[in-house]
Amino acid sequence: MATIIEKINALFAENGIKTVKAEPIELQAEGKLETGSSIFTPGESFEVGAEVFVKNDDGEAVVLPDGDYVLEDGTKLVVTEGKVAEKMAKEEDDEKMTKEEAQALVEASVQTALETAMSEFKTELASQIEAKDIEIAKLKEEFSALDRVPRGPKKVAKQKEVTTSLADVAKMDSSEDRIMAIHENFSKQK
Repeated sequence: MATIIEKINALFAENGIKTVKAEPIELQAEGKLETGSSIFTPGESFEVGAEVFVKNDDGEAVVLPDGDYVLEDGTKLVVTEGKVAEKMAKEEDDEKMTKEEAQALVEASVQTALETAMSEFKTELASQIEAKDIEIAKLKEEFSALDRVPRGPKKVAKQKEVTTSLADVAKMDSSEDRIMAIHENFSKQK
């Protein structure tokens, strides 16, 4: 069975085209993609600039098509024009958090939020107390100033003596009320 290169060379020969026999590529390093396919390079490793090949069914090295490839170890290779254009180390997955660790993280977050809220509340309360203390001090000062204002003698309004007329006494319903009214009238006259 003829290889692809032999078939191509035969086709060129039939059409009178001379071909140059390619030297076989010596592949030194092999890598496995996460898909299970093998890739090869003539260099010692898949570093940036290294040529990258894959073997066809006949076992011949063929340039790996352009694209992004991930090796089994998680290393990502970007291949452009048959060469490694970029190599990125495997991204470390964050360790999965246990239920207890998650609970502790939530509790710590809640504790921090509570402490912050309490601190803000204390600050606001202290500010309000200080404002009330200033207001109380001003009122005390005003009250003290009023105590120092001289005052004249106290004037007491004389109560007007009220006497019940005989006509009003006659209109009263009960005899007790009439007796009381007459008694008050006599008491005021003395």
